Amino acid sequence: MGAYKRQFTLWDWHKNLNAKVVRVMESKAKKRQRESEKDTVFAFGGRQFTTTEVEEIATRSKRTRTTASVNGMQLRLFWIAIMLLTGQTHS
Repeated sequence: MGAYKRQFTLWDWHKNLNAKVVRVMESKAKKRQRESEKDTVFAFGGRQFTTTEVEEIATRSKRTRTTASVNGMQLRLFWIAIMLLTGQTHS
């Protein structure tokens, strides 16, 4: 591990938010907005994230995950069709 990565770990600094962390942040922000009508600012990894930023990141994360799974499924179906048409078996 490089020196800069080690230092980031010591500082608990992260370049990108983990999808699980984003979902938890989004859930807490929505709950707080519902219950007390207050905006939330999260501090994580040495950075601050507003509710709007968290929602944007969550949307981007969901869109990427959905697109990747759809593209992966289409590719698998494509290869299955090719194998069936050519009479090949998967080994």
